Amino acid sequence: MSKIKKNSLLIIVAAFVVILGSYLIISSQSMPKTVEPEDGVNEELVEDTEVTPETDDQLAEFSPEEVDMKEDLITAVKESVAAKHGTSPDGYEVSIGLFVGNYATGIIKEIGLETAGGAGWYAARVDRKWELVWDGNGTISCSDLKDYPEFPAQLIPECYDEDTGEMVAR
Repeated sequence: MSKIKKNSLLIIVAAFVVILGSYLIISSQSMPKTVEPEDGVNEELVEDTEVTPETDDQLAEFSPEEVDMKEDLITAVKESVAAKHGTSPDGYEVSIGLFVGNYATGIIKEIGLETAGGAGWYAARVDRKWELVWDGNGTISCSDLKDYPEFPAQLIPECYDEDTGEMVAR
């Protein structure tokens, strides 16, 4: 085989490997993931939860108990953020990203602001009611978590300690 044909074949094989590798990386990032609750986390609500965003329109896919729990969570997040910012709860769209036991995380966006990415939020179910633990963009302060010592570290692995000025592993 001539040197030109060998080089051409080598370039084709390399391109194929790059394309295949890119496909595998992209497809693995879009596959549903599961998170196992840590020891001591209440597994009553969700045992093996897929990491997929849930919006009001998608709630019909779940059992009546799951629909009620998710609707309660969406309502609590909207109402808490609206109260914090002096706006209407109807002005927000909430996506649920992940549940681990009695804890959840997701994204909230203001309706009509298509260019804005929204903000993250974390919530805890306490006495069968959802409470907003934190919302916003950026670093979570450890003081925001003081009332929720059982909040899973797999959802919030670190927080900012305002006293020391350092990030702290949870």
